[in-house]
Amino acid sequence: MNQKSGPQLLPRSLWSEKSLHTGARRVLANQEPAFHSIRERFQKVRLKAEQTNYPHPILEPSFTLEHELFEAFRKIDTSKYWEETLADRNGEQNPMPLPAYIYQERDWPKFIGTVNIIRDQITTALECTLVGVADEDSALLDKGLRIWRDMVAWTEGGFCDDWHGDMVSILLSLRLVRIALWQESRLTPEDWKNLEKMLVWRMRGTWELLKFYKIDQYPLDSHVSHGACNFACTVFAVEDRFPSLKVYADWAREKLEPLFPVWGKNDGGWSPGVNYWKWSVRCWLFWADLYPLNHPLRQLPWIQNTGWFKLYAHPPYSRQGAFGDHSDTPPDKLDGSIMRYLGALTGRGEFTWYAEALALNQHGIRDPGPLFDEVEALAFDFVSLSVPTKAIPPLGTSTSCHFEDTGIIASHTHLGNAEKDLMLLFRSSRWGSFNHAHADQNSFIIESGGEPILIDAGYYPTFHHPHMKKFTIQTAAHNAILIDGVGQTTRNLHSRGKITHFETSSASDVFTGDATEAYAGRGKKVLRHMWFQKEAPIPFVVLMDVIETTHPHTMDWLLHSYEEMEIDPEKKTILATGWRKFGGKSRALTHILTPEELYWHQTDQFPAPADERESDKAKQWHLTVTPKGYFSKSLFIATIQIGNASSPWITPHYSSQEKTITVGDLQLQCDPQRGFWK
Repeated sequence: MNQKSGPQLLPRSLWSEKSLHTGARRVLANQEPAFHSIRERFQKVRLKAEQTNYPHPILEPSFTLEHELFEAFRKIDTSKYWEETLADRNGEQNPMPLPAYIYQERDWPKFIGTVNIIRDQITTALECTLVGVADEDSALLDKGLRIWRDMVAWTEGGFCDDWHGDMVSILLSLRLVRIALWQESRLTPEDWKNLEKMLVWRMRGTWELLKFYKIDQYPLDSHVSHGACNFACTVFAVEDRFPSLKVYADWAREKLEPLFPVWGKNDGGWSPGVNYWKWSVRCWLFWADLYPLNHPLRQLPWIQNTGWFKLYAHPPYSRQGAFGDHSDTPPDKLDGSIMRYLGALTGRGEFTWYAEALALNQHGIRDPGPLFDEVEALAFDFVSLSVPTKAIPPLGTSTSCHFEDTGIIASHTHLGNAEKDLMLLFRSSRWGSFNHAHADQNSFIIESGGEPILIDAGYYPTFHHPHMKKFTIQTAAHNAILIDGVGQTTRNLHSRGKITHFETSSASDVFTGDATEAYAGRGKKVLRHMWFQKEAPIPFVVLMDVIETTHPHTMDWLLHSYEEMEIDPEKKTILATGWRKFGGKSRALTHILTPEELYWHQTDQFPAPADERESDKAKQWHLTVTPKGYFSKSLFIATIQIGNASSPWITPHYSSQEKTITVGDLQLQCDPQRGFWK
């Protein structure tokens, strides 16, 4: 992951009418297959922009809500809720309560309906502006500007200057500023005056919230950090024009710049999950784009390397994510668009390849989530294509990578080859289970040829949903370990793991994760040693779980899959099938080598059901393997071979006397403390 110089997008490219227009014209004129999806999305946005008509004037939704409902929203006392929230401990500091997800205490359908009205209005204005700039369509530019003028005129004290999830007020401000800069030549002096007037009170409100949440001391809630990014972007984008915003810009430089980026460091990793990457990273990139090329923040290794994290941990042919909310979600258009932008920014053709491979792989081309729209992806695409970068497949790249900053290992057999690649992801992270991360230390997933085999289970209806709290974020939803039927602590930065050893070669990867701290004192030692033999007739993984406690304990060994697993209690084998939705050709055969007697339990039920938002999601199967008895020390050894229905499976052997594990021609020495070696 060495840095490489190359094409550099000029500062403020994401805010520039010229770069947007230049890139859009290249897209519309280019007939390469990888550009088809961008043109199709552009035409979809154009059609929506042309057909959408709002009544004039566009009023803030708070003026059309029932008065009693709106007043109830604003009068809720959430202090007790904050005090009772145990989730956010920041390092060794005292507890700081989570931001108030006030919508959990409100009438959800009416609340989210109102939020979506606001998002739809500002998105339409953005779409009209984007298409208008791309096609020099004055009618659409006028339409976008009319909506913009109505929304700029909204006054203080309405619905959308309250805290709502990702700060509706600051997101609204950011998009209104973006429209103003994309339509800069069309705005009148009165327009600029009204925009400044609105920004002064909106920025003041956001500033007070960020200070209240002590963002400089407690930056690790993604929603607060998104708000901080949007705040910085907004004030930096127009501070030269509006001196009244200088106090906010100066504060952002002092308090927010040192936080960049919150969840990753030099390696480019991103802790709250490989799928949540895009929704946070897009905020940070809009911010970094405002700095000069030689600014230290723009030159951070994280910006140069975060595309590697996406490529290794969530390749364009993957059908799932891992280690955080939305773990069931494949890469989508926004992922590809950000990777294309990173390719243009850094000169890395491998990142551009990711975007083009995703565009040609139709399973990954779907609408982003409801909070992020087509226009965001298209803006990144058009701007990055103003500086084209040649796609380079990552076939000569190292097949495995340890992202030390976030404690994630991504091991591949054929990185970049969708049909051949076998991917093993493993997490043991110092960032704990906070925010959108889960209590999944020392857990892993396996995907082969784009077919998920062993998965992160559970879904993400909404934050704090019962299905989330009782299952998805719990250790029980992951390929991990329970001690006395209990997993790791959730929503807690102290629920930490660490990768204590990592070695990689073309033939094999070997590593160890220590999840002791995550079990909050229930274990004196909780280790998982793994050997991934990549070069073999049938690739395989060897696992050794080591548990020591101060009292006799039980342990549960967990596996999850989209397909029901075949269990043979006598042979102590588990056969898991790749997700049949994508072919179901892959197989994973697990042999449990210790101990002798086991309880087996498999179910397709959740402790709490997902809601109607997840009604189209696939069934999942959950297997618990429990050694019979109580132990102060547990040693659990298993092998997992990954092949297909016709693979000549090997019967492995474990010798407790010689402390060796034999799989085919490979014999490994094993020790509970040291792990594996030849």
